[in-house]
Amino acid sequence: MLNTDTFSILQQALRARDMTYAELGQRLGLSEPTIKRIFSQRDCKLSRLMEICEVLEISLSDVVDRAERSTDEPLVLPIATEQELAADPSLFNLFILLRDQISETHLRRRYQLSDDQLFRMGMRLEALGLAEVQPGGRIRLLHEGALQLRPRGPLARHIAALNMRFLGQVIQSPPQDTSSFCTISRRMRPDSAKQIAEEIEALRQNIAELARQDQLVFSDADLTTFKFTSGWAAINYPDILEIKAEGVAPEQI
Repeated sequence: MLNTDTFSILQQALRARDMTYAELGQRLGLSEPTIKRIFSQRDCKLSRLMEICEVLEISLSDVVDRAERSTDEPLVLPIATEQELAADPSLFNLFILLRDQISETHLRRRYQLSDDQLFRMGMRLEALGLAEVQPGGRIRLLHEGALQLRPRGPLARHIAALNMRFLGQVIQSPPQDTSSFCTISRRMRPDSAKQIAEEIEALRQNIAELARQDQLVFSDADLTTFKFTSGWAAINYPDILEIKAEGVAPEQI
């Protein structure tokens, strides 16, 4: 999938040239509905993107460079929407799976969902303004960019549980070239800790940039979802570790 900014820039170029989707389709030998679908789904082959750029007389490198300089504002869900998702963990999980490009066919098979069950869940996401249920039962998310959930909001417990399950999988899995688990604690000054926090943020940004580049070049079938979870903060071990002396009840310690 191509970066959302790429298509926003192409739409701006269309408007600047007073060119309609129908006119663009005519130049490319495609129907207007096909062009609308490309821009609504924000997805096409690199070769098709190059053809669009050629018609608009704009270089692909200019489009990519401009996309890289654009920063997506993360979507912040209304508090009521987070509350609705928190009240139904299955609905929240479906939302996460759809964001991960898991197909409806796989969802039905993996979770033994009937067409009607998946349709009704899709309609609930639509009612929350998160998705659109299309003909054939396809559930199209209305926003596929960055998502920012409240750290202490209604979904905090579910997010914590998801990350704990993920870390459990990483810890128990054999080491691989594409996975890593590391934990370390050291005594240091707060200014040193701040530097490390800044380096972790730089790593997060690098992960996002590498993913952006891959999504610009490769099809979704060539991509695999990877997850990075980190925690860096002062720790007070007595708050999380417990010692029970033999033969002494916990309340007597």
